[in-house]
Amino acid sequence: MERSCKDVQGGRESDRCHESTPLLVAWWTYLSFAILTMFGYLRDFLRRIGLETNNSAVEKNRMKDFVPLYSSFDGFYARNIFKRLSHCYGRPICSTPTAEVDVLERTSDDENWHFRLTGKKKRCINLASFNYLDFVGNEGPCVEATAQALQQYGVGVCSTRQELGKFPQI
Repeated sequence: MERSCKDVQGGRESDRCHESTPLLVAWWTYLSFAILTMFGYLRDFLRRIGLETNNSAVEKNRMKDFVPLYSSFDGFYARNIFKRLSHCYGRPICSTPTAEVDVLERTSDDENWHFRLTGKKKRCINLASFNYLDFVGNEGPCVEATAQALQQYGVGVCSTRQELGKFPQI
């Protein structure tokens, strides 16, 4: 994995190093977005010729005299891409963000414009937070070590000796 650590101004090494994106990951990302866009244009075409009946994202005829809510690509993006992404990535979490999370299941009757919770939970692997090492849980070695350190050293050690006393050297 190649690292790009050159500072823009002087060409010197910088503290803000980051790994470059692997070519295969970038290629699959762009390909997936292109496929999603092509299917969106196909669905718009099917709506125009009358084969698809969902017109929930099309502005009504009575609104012709008003300024349009969407430009052509804004409306396309809202109809065909954003609704699918919001259903995939906007799921409500109902547990602590440990290595696995409970998400609430939901359904939509109007092509993902509005969601209705079903009351069921689903256990999923947590890929959406920085807690992949499971430090947030309420049991385990990290929690026990933290509780022991709080008991031994207290909460605040940044004060004068007159306030909280002397801090023992470790």
